[in-house]
This record gives sequence, structure tokens and C-alpha cells, in this order.
Amino acid sequence: MAKRSRSKSRSAAPRSSVSATHVGKVLFLAGVLLAILAGLVPNLDQFPWVVWVLAGLGFLIGVLNIEEKEQTPFLVAGIGLLVLAIAVNAFLPELGQIVAVIFKNIIAFVGTTMLVVSTTAIFNLARD
Repeated sequence: MAKRSRSKSRSAAPRSSVSATHVGKVLFLAGVLLAILAGLVPNLDQFPWVVWVLAGLGFLIGVLNIEEKEQTPFLVAGIGLLVLAIAVNAFLPELGQIVAVIFKNIIAFVGTTMLVVSTTAIFNLARD
């Protein structure tokens, strides 16, 4: 009898990149939820650790979750979101303190991610 050869199928992506992407997605959700919840909880904006946690999450997301092909769309969307947040805080103060704090938190979160992604994009352009 002839032996049957078994071919083992392996995934094309290594496990570490899949878990890093998953961690990045979870961190992104955590950052968005923290930015919103920190704005809804009274007087939580008085504690600077909230902004530092959001900035740290933004840094980790920029490192773990944004790939080279996603850099330009992410930066364009991030610029739009940051302009919206700044405009709402500057020109619509009647929306209240809660909305202002939520947008301040989003600026800290998304702004840090954009700093990492734009720096990476600049290095990629210089490398090519």
C-alpha cells in the first residue's frame, strides 16, 4: 500500500501579528469608551491621569494597529475628527462641559495615535 501524504495547512499570517492586531482593536475600543465615559463622569476631567492613559492607549494603537497601507486613510480621517473636535470646543461652547471634555479626551487619544502614524509614514517615505 502506498502511504498517503498529509499536507498540513498553515495560516499565512504569523500568530503574533494576528494577536497584535486583535490587541490594537481592543485598545482602540477601550480608548473610545474611556474618552466618552471620562466625559460623562462629573469632575473626572480634573485628574490628569485620564489624559495620560488616553495618550498611552493612542501610542500603543499607533504602534500595534495601523499598518502602512492604512496610514493615509487613517491620517485623513484623524485630521477630520481633530478639526471637528477643536471646532466644537471653540465655536459651540453651549453644548456644555460634558461634550467639551469628551472632545478633549478624543483629541488626546486620536492626536497621539496620529503622531505615531505620521512619524512612521515620514520614516517610510524617507526610507524609500
